[in-house]
Amino acid sequence: MKRVFILFLMFVSCSFGAIVSVSAYYDIKASPDIAIVNIGLIEQSKDPTVAMETLFKRANALIKSLKGYNITTTSFSLNPIYDKKGNIMSFRAFEGFKIKMPIKRLSYFFNDIKSHKIDTIESISFDISNKRKLRLIAIKKAMKLAKDQASAALSGTRYNILGIKSCSVNIDNYPRPVMFFNTLAMHNAPIKSGDINIGVTVNVVYNIGE
Repeated sequence: MKRVFILFLMFVSCSFGAIVSVSAYYDIKASPDIAIVNIGLIEQSKDPTVAMETLFKRANALIKSLKGYNITTTSFSLNPIYDKKGNIMSFRAFEGFKIKMPIKRLSYFFNDIKSHKIDTIESISFDISNKRKLRLIAIKKAMKLAKDQASAALSGTRYNILGIKSCSVNIDNYPRPVMFFNTLAMHNAPIKSGDINIGVTVNVVYNIGE
């Protein structure tokens, strides 16, 4: 699906030659096929060594059970917990993970981690595996729209497009947030990923002449 907007067109004739400036926008909407989940494990103990060793044990078990997933460690921390008087009560160890998977496995993933009692699900985001290809398609389409618009603006005049003087490209993509209506630790968890819009704006200045 596409949406097209021609934003701006300007014709200028000056001492260094005539130009026409065009801005065009092309939008591609695609369904995501990749899910990225950020989760965390937390252990707390009066003994920092115990907190870390317990955390590492849980983390190793989690990594072993998720061998079929693309999992990486994103952060690790060990911080003291203070009481109201400023005395150290305990130590909190945290390790964060990023798991990348096909979106069709997302519901199964939450069943796979259920036994590990994940402490935090920090974020869930979505992507598309062929985003680079779609961006290139959008750029080509936007450039064609810009040239078509410039040609249409020059029709009936004595001017023709000679070539591109300058060009800039701006790319945006906006995934919609995931929505959860029931518990995540279910095979049939209703997950709504929405669509990802890949929008490209090109600003092109053409040299024109007779």
